Amino acid sequence: MLSDPQMSEPLSEKYSTARSTAGIAGLSVLSPAAGLAVEMAVAHRFGTSAAVDAFRIALAVVFLGQQFFVGLLFPNIIVPLFSECRAQAREVEAWRSTIVLANLALVPTLMLSALLFAWPNTVVWILAPGLAPQTQEWAGFFLRWFGLSLVPFLYGGAALGLLYSQRIFWTATGAQLLYNVVLGGSILLAGELLGPSIFAVGVLAGASAFLFLQLARVASLIPSLRASAWPHTVAERALVRKGVRLSLPLLGSALINQANAIVAHWSLSAAPVGTIAALAYAGRLQRIASLLPDLLALVLFPKFSAIAHTGIGDPQ
Repeated sequence: MLSDPQMSEPLSEKYSTARSTAGIAGLSVLSPAAGLAVEMAVAHRFGTSAAVDAFRIALAVVFLGQQFFVGLLFPNIIVPLFSECRAQAREVEAWRSTIVLANLALVPTLMLSALLFAWPNTVVWILAPGLAPQTQEWAGFFLRWFGLSLVPFLYGGAALGLLYSQRIFWTATGAQLLYNVVLGGSILLAGELLGPSIFAVGVLAGASAFLFLQLARVASLIPSLRASAWPHTVAERALVRKGVRLSLPLLGSALINQANAIVAHWSLSAAPVGTIAALAYAGRLQRIASLLPDLLALVLFPKFSAIAHTGIGDPQ
């Protein structure tokens, strides 16, 4: 009598998707709670002041880095590359190509960070013209320093994509939780001493903590290989070119997603001080609705990618 391959699967493997989703859901409940605590800390220390308006405007750069590098670019490039290479027993090439792609992305990222550091007021005018002088001054200050967070998010996103390819998902929500805890803790503990400057300290410290957690987890998984700024073989060059091609529409998607916030800032930049801050407080509640769909997409994407490249599911 023939056995059903589904019945012969280990029970732990059969329900791995449900377990992963449930585990990440637990962390994902804590992360919005920590984000809400950050909002409460900001409101407690600074209310709806000009500095908070400026903070919300400058966060567009941080959100762009998080959304592009962490949410879109590397997970959506690295997972398919690993699925393709794993199906052909060429996984080491995927590791090397990922390192090359991250190093290539560093060049335009450093250029953007330098632009924000050198000419923050010009960027403020692009993001929100019509601000009051004090709000504009603080927005320029925050943009100058928030631009430095792009590099940690770049390498944190690359490490996260590598972890997704190995079916390790908890570090995404865990690192976001850590980011919120560091930012909120900085505001509560040192906000009175440093004033609004604490936003710059908290964001940079949170981005560094985000990167540290990803690197700490991925370090034990990286095989012994010789890293290089350039691909070694024709196959690796093809993987890098494929990754670059995939990145262009993802960049466009990230920019479109941020366009709503920019349009809102344009519309409200001439409004009374505190209007942008009040809108941001209210907008926090909207993010909870997308929690479950995002979790399912996160866990199922590597499975679908493996099926697409093997036709039968996960390579063993």
